[in-house]
Amino acid sequence: MTLVDLCRYDAWAFETLTAACGAVSPAEFASEPFGKGSSVRFHLAHPISAMDRYRARVLGEPVPDYDLSAFESASEVQDWAAPLIFRFGLMVEELPESDLTRAVDHATRVGVYRMTVEETIRHVLNHGTYHRGQVAALLRAAGHDFPDTDLLFWVVEGSAPAL
Repeated sequence: MTLVDLCRYDAWAFETLTAACGAVSPAEFASEPFGKGSSVRFHLAHPISAMDRYRARVLGEPVPDYDLSAFESASEVQDWAAPLIFRFGLMVEELPESDLTRAVDHATRVGVYRMTVEETIRHVLNHGTYHRGQVAALLRAAGHDFPDTDLLFWVVEGSAPAL
């Protein structure tokens, strides 16, 4: 499975989970039951904002900043996220293979980290998986259903490329 395939899976998983969040009330969406950064809103929007910041660093562009508290619903997050997810996937698709081993310094809010471009891409995709799990836990705790977004279900659904 290529990095492009993994980006497609990640986009499918995000969209699938975000659609399920439509049943969440605005109060539940913004509620932070475990302190700052523990809302459904944060766990949906944060990995996408991080994805775009890592993309910018890989490409040597200015790093954007986003106000995640501005989102009032999962559909607002989805509308905002769609072009960012597309840009990240396009970057991965268009990267020359020789670029994958290039080191990039990532000045984040918690420190400066050096990773190769490939490690960066894998980190971004893994980061999204972590936060989808957080959303699933918050939905379960609030009594809502949530979809299975494991890679297995993407493959079984037929969205994955044939081998």
